[in-house]
Amino acid sequence: MKKVLLLGVISFIAMQMNAQKIVSTSSENKKVILEEFTGIHCGYCPDGHKRANDLVAANSGKIILVNIHSGGYATPGAGEPDFRTSTGDAIDGYTGGGGYPKGMVNRVTPNTVMQGSTYACDRGQWTGEAGKITSQTSPVNIGVKATIDPKTRELTADVEVYYTANSPKATNYLTVYLLEDGILGPQSDYGNYNPTNWVTVNGKKLYKHNHVLRMLLTSADFGDAVDSTRKGQLTSKTYKVTLPAQLKSIDVKFNKLTVVAFVSEGKGNILSGGEAPVDFDAALKTDLALSNQTATPTGLCVASLHPKVEVVNNMSNVITTFDITANINGTDYTKTFTGSLAKGAKTTMDWGDITLTSGGYYNLNITGFKNVNNDSLFDTDESNDNYGLTGIGFAKNAVTSVLGGFDGTMPANFAFDLTQNPRVSMLVGTTTGIGADGSKGAVLFNIHSSWNVAGLPGDILFGEADLSNIQAPMLTYFYAYSDKGNVSASGSYGGTAPTIQVAVSEDCGVNWKKISDVTCTETGKPTAANALYVPKSGEYVWVGVNMAKYKGKSVLVKVSGIPGDGGNAMWIDQINLDEASSIANANNDYKFEMYPNPAIGQTAVNFNVKGNKAVTLEVYNMMGQKVATIADGKTLTEGNYNLDVNTSNLAQGMYMVTLKVGDQVANQRLSVIK
Repeated sequence: MKKVLLLGVISFIAMQMNAQKIVSTSSENKKVILEEFTGIHCGYCPDGHKRANDLVAANSGKIILVNIHSGGYATPGAGEPDFRTSTGDAIDGYTGGGGYPKGMVNRVTPNTVMQGSTYACDRGQWTGEAGKITSQTSPVNIGVKATIDPKTRELTADVEVYYTANSPKATNYLTVYLLEDGILGPQSDYGNYNPTNWVTVNGKKLYKHNHVLRMLLTSADFGDAVDSTRKGQLTSKTYKVTLPAQLKSIDVKFNKLTVVAFVSEGKGNILSGGEAPVDFDAALKTDLALSNQTATPTGLCVASLHPKVEVVNNMSNVITTFDITANINGTDYTKTFTGSLAKGAKTTMDWGDITLTSGGYYNLNITGFKNVNNDSLFDTDESNDNYGLTGIGFAKNAVTSVLGGFDGTMPANFAFDLTQNPRVSMLVGTTTGIGADGSKGAVLFNIHSSWNVAGLPGDILFGEADLSNIQAPMLTYFYAYSDKGNVSASGSYGGTAPTIQVAVSEDCGVNWKKISDVTCTETGKPTAANALYVPKSGEYVWVGVNMAKYKGKSVLVKVSGIPGDGGNAMWIDQINLDEASSIANANNDYKFEMYPNPAIGQTAVNFNVKGNKAVTLEVYNMMGQKVATIADGKTLTEGNYNLDVNTSNLAQGMYMVTLKVGDQVANQRLSVIK
């Protein structure tokens, strides 16, 4: 329960001077309270955070930051943290509206407010507005001291308010916030505005949210009344609260807390403020630091990891026990130290080889330090408590045949390498399939010029593939691409076409050899002006890559989408490595057979039609080029049909036969021999 103790207002100036302990009695300029309204799905908010941090760095001791999570961008999804507070919602409501990120600078109406707002201004205006306020003399100084008992978790915040001049109003209001730094959570980021705030934990990229409003210590959202506002008067207040281990299911770390206090004339016009980190008994503090000794794997064939760190005691307390954890791909491996570490002493924590259970990404995070001396000491410096290693690793001879369908879950033994091009993602249709052959999802490559990814490959890797038992290995995939930004034929962006390259490595990714390079042709257009092109299943083009020269070998494979200098979108789906004559997909409710296969001069396609359906039968070569059309959208009545395919004029090799019946599509490989 929150307890507020009013220590009293001293009437005589001499007594006030003697009572004052933490606040200055000299006249000072105003300090800025920048209340920044932010969220966890706010793509431009990291830009606001960076600008606010730069403002603090350029104005030492003059700017105090408060990050208030409110509005739609702060609304958490399933399993996401909720940083919102009822106080934050009330303060946001006072701004009068406007987009995010926005900020109030001492709750003073700025020269140019945000559209729809009364008191908030755009992040580009914060520096100018702050400069005007910090040049003004303040009638009041605010001093803050905050401590916590780590064992009982009781927080004590002492606040002193001293008037160096008469306040314009007889009653002012004192607001006291509890803030927390370094809370990890999701965030959108449209431009990598604040890269130092991103960390990877257990394979997940998370954003460090700082200055987060966690709790109001005063009794009202807009502050407790201060009635002694004449020159020389001092008001001292103490706020006590026992902090829970969590607020809204988010851990409260007492070594990351700050208390901020400010005085306002009411809801608006903050006169000045002060802040102090939450401190605790120095005898309970320690600092254990780890340094990495884990070897980084070479190449992309990685069967195991060997976590290893050295730990040093940087402070005078003798350390007898602590826990440290290595997390690999979501699994914790905790080791406990027992012994004696004096100041400067070191110990090595070695987990030995830990086998990776799946191919693709691996993530190692080593974190300390828990249960230090059985929780009687507290590590206060978390900056040297972590080590992370992320990479891509595949087991030797992990697979033979492969079918990579990207329906929301990364296929086994697949990984994205987006080091050069991060604008690649796996998307799944919300109401209908958007992948090839009616599948649910596919890999999207954003290629519009605004993404600045021209010529930058996004790599889809898989393996290691053992081809010793495949007689005629062949890699196939489907792509779709549009340059258009409009539904009309004239609505093109004018960008150069993207390419798709396939490369193979026989030495676990140390060296790569390009074996295919396809320039994409347009397959469709968006359904609305300026909309993202989302292909229909039948719009995908099949491409085959002969890998016969790798028969009997073990290889890694890389399929790379490389944007041109503009366009709408490119998609890749259904990456398949198998026998050349195998069926690519038979995802249909009608019979699709082809005989003979291999074909000498001719083959016949047999299929059923249920009801009256439009039927299209086409043949593509391994470059994805259409070489024959047997049926072109003709409506057939219900029944069984045979369509002959003349292969006499086709060169020897592999082809893809695509059959569309109504809105269903199936593909089958055809081998042509002479």
